[in-house]
Amino acid sequence: MHRKLESPKFLQGLGQLVVDFGFMERAVRSVIIVMARDHHLAKALVPPGNTVSQNLELLRRICIHKVQEEALAHWLAAIDDLKSIFEERNKIFHGMFYAEEHRVLLSRVSKGKRQLTDRLTDIEIEDDFITALHKRLNDRRRQLMDFCDDYYSDETGPAHQSSQDAHPSLSYGK
Repeated sequence: MHRKLESPKFLQGLGQLVVDFGFMERAVRSVIIVMARDHHLAKALVPPGNTVSQNLELLRRICIHKVQEEALAHWLAAIDDLKSIFEERNKIFHGMFYAEEHRVLLSRVSKGKRQLTDRLTDIEIEDDFITALHKRLNDRRRQLMDFCDDYYSDETGPAHQSSQDAHPSLSYGK
């Protein structure tokens, strides 16, 4: 029997993810603006209607153009991880959670391709999954914001102590 999800801890974790994904979207836009170094150019590159996918692809292109080879791998790894994190977000936020026999299940409808019927899938979601996704999201957000703090006013900005330990500091290179 499917029941409404009533776990306050789990629901609070989901709510915090919604808020933190908003912060991450802003962080991606901020990095693009810092790297563009020109307010008018940045406004043209990052219109308000851009999707996260569009902004991540734009960030990838800017990095390939501006970041030196020795620092580029860290940037590309961060962008790939962010893409993966946002794909996880879409799976979670476009589904429906419910409780069944002490388990939390996520029910999703996958659109059928080439006129095939839609497919309903249920995936068990562990409490640790939300916690781990939240940590991953926040570590990457802090990594991007550390870069903004270091290089906001000057491309040779002084690198400071990283605010997270999960990932290397991002830079333009030597």
